[in-house]
Amino acid sequence: MRRAHDERILPHPPAAVWAALIDLPAWDRWNMVTATAPAGLVAGEDLHLRIPLPGGRRLPARARLVAVETERALRWRGGPRGVFVGEHGYRLSPAEGGTRLVHEEVFSGVAAGLVTRLLGLDDRAYGRVSAALDRYLRER
Repeated sequence: MRRAHDERILPHPPAAVWAALIDLPAWDRWNMVTATAPAGLVAGEDLHLRIPLPGGRRLPARARLVAVETERALRWRGGPRGVFVGEHGYRLSPAEGGTRLVHEEVFSGVAAGLVTRLLGLDDRAYGRVSAALDRYLRER
């Protein structure tokens, strides 16, 4: 099992951070992954992702939304079971001066180590996404 994790205080209220997280069409302005949710952001529904690969190509993937809790949590799980499964998400909580953001993913399966190394899925990468979300919110 592997884990990528970033935790920081963003100087924005939880409602603003949540609004950015659920605005899937705007993800390409701060997130390396793009996403659509044809049935809406509802736990149990599918999330369609396009994950960047080295060389500029994008891998289409489907994940299942496992938590959609307004201003608290957005999580999804996906991948070929047993080979590589990731549970990715954002947790929000009020903090002095803004919002505590926890951005993390837990990877499992026989190929977890290989896939996370090839795609650069580590704490630094998740920190860059969290920082990009902060910049996006500051510029809005």
